[in-house]
Amino acid sequence: MLEGILAKNPRLSNFIDVSYLPFEKPREELVDMCGEENQSLPALILPEGITSSYQTGVYKNTSYISDLSQIIAFLVDTYHIPKQHP
Repeated sequence: MLEGILAKNPRLSNFIDVSYLPFEKPREELVDMCGEENQSLPALILPEGITSSYQTGVYKNTSYISDLSQIIAFLVDTYHIPKQHP
């Protein structure tokens, strides 16, 4: 679903860096940003010191969103992309 949103809204690439991580754990890059216990994907890592009502956690002053529906809601509200259809 997130891949479709990114494909339909290419301007998001001006604001969001997308990284693809391997399926196998540990996902070291994600561990460094979210902690050992927070390796679920997808995850949206917010810039250090930035918070959101959609965030699902904070690790070392870095907020992240690791719930797909919360990521989508954040993108809709922050970047004004069209809402998801049922």
